[in-house]
Amino acid sequence: MYLEKIEIVKNVKIGTRSEGGLAIFCKTKLTDGISIDRELDCGIVIIKLKHEFFNTANDIHICFSNIPHEKSNFYNKCDVDFYDIIESVCLEYKEKGSFLVCGDLNSPIGEIDDVLSNDNLNLYLDSVDHVETPIAPKRHSVDKTVNAFGRKLLQLCYNTELTIANGRL
Repeated sequence: MYLEKIEIVKNVKIGTRSEGGLAIFCKTKLTDGISIDRELDCGIVIIKLKHEFFNTANDIHICFSNIPHEKSNFYNKCDVDFYDIIESVCLEYKEKGSFLVCGDLNSPIGEIDDVLSNDNLNLYLDSVDHVETPIAPKRHSVDKTVNAFGRKLLQLCYNTELTIANGRL
């Protein structure tokens, strides 16, 4: 099993140690089916799994990100909102097929539900579209903490209809 590097975003030396960084590897036999679709300056990379190669109905886009911890020196020097960027990318790419977000998001959410339950507003207001709540098993997490980044991740899930796999699979 040989692995080939797809892309590396260099880590940054801040203070006494390096922080950040992102590496994506895949098996060599899969490289013809994978391409880098987009790289963003903030260390977010979107790859495309080509539907012809993987025999799927549509291309699958995967967003890889390494969001620095909210108390890290690197985050304090960043002038970007990683969650806003990921949300805008997700909304853009969801029209193109399946979209996944992977990486280290440093966003603990404990066991807060990442899927909004259906409030049935469409029964009372004609202007509200009915949206089916996805059927997803309840998450179980060993980590019970929640931080500000966790709340941003939950809002991203609510806004984009993404569902968190950790704690379910």
